[in-house]
Amino acid sequence: GGASVTLAVAPRRGHLSDACASLMNLYAETKSDPSGLHARISEVVSEYGLGRDGYFRARDDFNAAGTQDPALFVYLMTLCHNAIWRTNKSGKFNVPRGDRKDPSWPTRADYATAARALKGVDLCVGDWRDVLSGVDLSVGDCLYVDSPYEGTFDGYSGKWSEADHDDLARYLRDVAEWGVKVFVSQPDSESARHRFVEWCDPIRIDKSCGYAVGGKSDRRASISEILWVGRVV
Repeated sequence: GGASVTLAVAPRRGHLSDACASLMNLYAETKSDPSGLHARISEVVSEYGLGRDGYFRARDDFNAAGTQDPALFVYLMTLCHNAIWRTNKSGKFNVPRGDRKDPSWPTRADYATAARALKGVDLCVGDWRDVLSGVDLSVGDCLYVDSPYEGTFDGYSGKWSEADHDDLARYLRDVAEWGVKVFVSQPDSESARHRFVEWCDPIRIDKSCGYAVGGKSDRRASISEILWVGRVV
């Protein structure tokens, strides 16, 4: 998603946002104290172990904490079922333990590299409407959007309706007309083509394997994606 692009590009200045506060809390901790975060993750793995009992104890502690621990977040997202972030109606993380026996963990160098990439990036939590209303976009700026995909799991932080997708497409078309360079990742679907084909150029991205993320197998099928690139006016 947006963080993958940010970490790869390492922009001199930029904004990165997501509606999931726990995820953005992890990025903030990575940016401010990468060595401390790596050390804390090692402590968490040692404290809770890799078994089911330890996992559920860690999940309870994560949900009970007033400030959610980013190291516990990494631990849970590494060991939970199919890397799903899902909460119940009370906002508590409720995904069961997955079946990974010997997971790999990012190194201290990995976190240091990520921290350097995030150095000039402002981190924001919120819905795209709230976040983008506070960002001063200028001609020539790049805006990459990786919104939830229709037909796949989209319950990470509130459901997306068809109207939400329509609203986002209209906003992106407007800023593209102002001179902002817009990039949007979406599945190759009739509805996505309807929203973007008139003002974007498509770049097809064929995936050779299905998605690993998703609670149900029918939500992890192999699909074709398109990177829609707004035409420069």
